[in-house]
Amino acid sequence: MYKYQYQTPSRRGRSLEYHDTSLDVDCLSSMLTRKAQRLLFCMSVVAVFMLVVYIPLMIRHAHRSTTHSVCGSKADCDRRREIDRREAVRSKLMQQFDVKKFDIRENETDEIHLFTKKLWHFRRAEAERVYLYQRILTSEWTMNKRNLRRMSYELRNHSNIDAADFVISQTSSASNSTLDYYIFPKALVKTDSYYRYHMNDGLFGKLPEISPFREKLYDRCSVVGNSGILLDSQCGDDIDKSDFTFRCNIAPIAPFRKDAGSKSNLTTMNPSIFHKRFGELKTTQDMYDFLGNVTEYNGYIWLPCFAAYHLNEICLKAFHNFNISSPTAVLANPDHFVKILNFWRERNHTKLLSSGFYITHVALQMCKEVHLYGFWPFPVSVSEDKLKEQPCHYFNDEPFTRSHNMDDEFRLLFQMHQHGVLKMHVGKCGSDASKDRRKGSEEILEVPKDRTKSDALLRQEILSKT
Repeated sequence: MYKYQYQTPSRRGRSLEYHDTSLDVDCLSSMLTRKAQRLLFCMSVVAVFMLVVYIPLMIRHAHRSTTHSVCGSKADCDRRREIDRREAVRSKLMQQFDVKKFDIRENETDEIHLFTKKLWHFRRAEAERVYLYQRILTSEWTMNKRNLRRMSYELRNHSNIDAADFVISQTSSASNSTLDYYIFPKALVKTDSYYRYHMNDGLFGKLPEISPFREKLYDRCSVVGNSGILLDSQCGDDIDKSDFTFRCNIAPIAPFRKDAGSKSNLTTMNPSIFHKRFGELKTTQDMYDFLGNVTEYNGYIWLPCFAAYHLNEICLKAFHNFNISSPTAVLANPDHFVKILNFWRERNHTKLLSSGFYITHVALQMCKEVHLYGFWPFPVSVSEDKLKEQPCHYFNDEPFTRSHNMDDEFRLLFQMHQHGVLKMHVGKCGSDASKDRRKGSEEILEVPKDRTKSDALLRQEILSKT
């Protein structure tokens, strides 16, 4: 124990009074240490807050202020960022298609190089592949009714796939039945309703008694995709000559009639469009906008409400409020989609099918002759004189996405084209329509007028012709 003295001035006089005070120096040192630790801790918290939160916010705010001062309002800046993002995607895709003409010396006369000027210098395999695809698809095509019939027969006999069942009817389901979903997002809670939908009397009563496509067989059908290759194709008249036209995902047709046609008998609609274009149908105005938009189409609007649990509620809301006279809303049958999906999974195509690829299989069973337009998954097309960039869609400038394996689907459709099962149009319709030779030889099996002919008789006919 240490003792020391300190003096304090007396209030009674000028003299100083001395007091003896005994203090525990160890205790004082401990108190000072605790105070220093608390002070150091507070300073550390403030420093961390400044480094982690405050300074980055100030830098971001300064960056936004600088950016806004350059590009204007926040909406303009967001639009600019979206344009930059799409340009980056486009540039990355275009790197795969480095195509140039041979460099001909300018001092040589044109007569010497009349032929070699038409040749391309392919520095990347992707560009050469696109060039070959387009050259083959715009060449002469011959329909092979035997192969078409075999494809239809194979589909029909795989799990008893019938084209008419691609919509739900009271005949194909029951009031207390369940429908299994086939898309399962990882974020949702996995309950019973996550996997399947339980049919109720209210919905069952709104279903057609039988499929509106039962006993239907059309001479010529067109399946219209949304690829940008339709632009300047002048295929509108060719599409409208079809007996039945399938369209995909309610793509606008009025401003593009010259290239995409105007006829529509069945139009598919992905439920995600409700989120992108119609405000998730939260207000009455959103519903009016949706119903006003679909009046552009005739025939049927095909709604896959049972693809996934998270899409079901908003899609059925649209179906129950579909109170317009034309077109008519029908519900997609998930069981039929899964059968087509499993058909290709058994053939090593495991990716989720796109609506265009799926509806093509419906057309192959409902039609004697199938023509595809707007099926081109590449951002470029190669003509004889130039390399032309193609947007993903003919009606907007959205970048290419990889939700589906479009390349694999295109390869399968390309081979069907090669075997005469269907006809793919990728050029100007006026230039390649005259090259189609649809008359087969006597050995080609004719498609019967009655599509419901028994499978036994169909098998006998096919085997007798092979």
